[in-house]
Amino acid sequence: MPTPYGIRILMADLPGKSDATRAVAEELLERWRRQSLTEPSLTDLAVRLDAALAPHLDAYAKVLLMNAADDGSRVEFICCGHQPPYVVADGRITAIEPLTMLPPLGLFSLAPSVTRIYVTSVGMGPKRRMLALTDGVTEAVGNQGAGFAVTEDAVALGDRESAGLVAQLAEKFDEHRRDSDRGEATLLLLEQNVQRDDSDSAGVEVPGNAAA
Repeated sequence: MPTPYGIRILMADLPGKSDATRAVAEELLERWRRQSLTEPSLTDLAVRLDAALAPHLDAYAKVLLMNAADDGSRVEFICCGHQPPYVVADGRITAIEPLTMLPPLGLFSLAPSVTRIYVTSVGMGPKRRMLALTDGVTEAVGNQGAGFAVTEDAVALGDRESAGLVAQLAEKFDEHRRDSDRGEATLLLLEQNVQRDDSDSAGVEVPGNAAA
């Protein structure tokens, strides 16, 4: 979602599929939409969203909060119990270690030792992409009892354009868990999209979001 502070991105994963869980998810999404437009700090945004979920005693949300600069030069993020993203560049895929790893939203009170939340910033560029995914990808067990090798597959697919890379990763993921539990999983790839015109403008696009 475009905001005065950059492009805000929310990747959230809530346990269960009950009506109560759906209601909490809808509340989280609505609050994120409103507060992303008025809260310049990702840190304060995370704290506000945690406070909103805290009264729901049986609900929490694993969340990745991201903010992409308007010129596409960097992406900042905060992990709240969520799988950290990866950087795909130069034929390699590298996990990004967040400066602060927080509990899921709604459970910040369980980590009283975290007195300061640091935002992790990743430089972007025409040849650097960011891959974010939910636990449903990394925890999916295939026919041989092994997990999905997302890093190896992403490297093997090489320099494919972004939409094709996500689509083929999703296809490989489907093949991996063909006869196993088919829980929900999401892959999201971010890249810098530079479009030059008379104003020499630049931006960020989300070219692929494949949910398998």
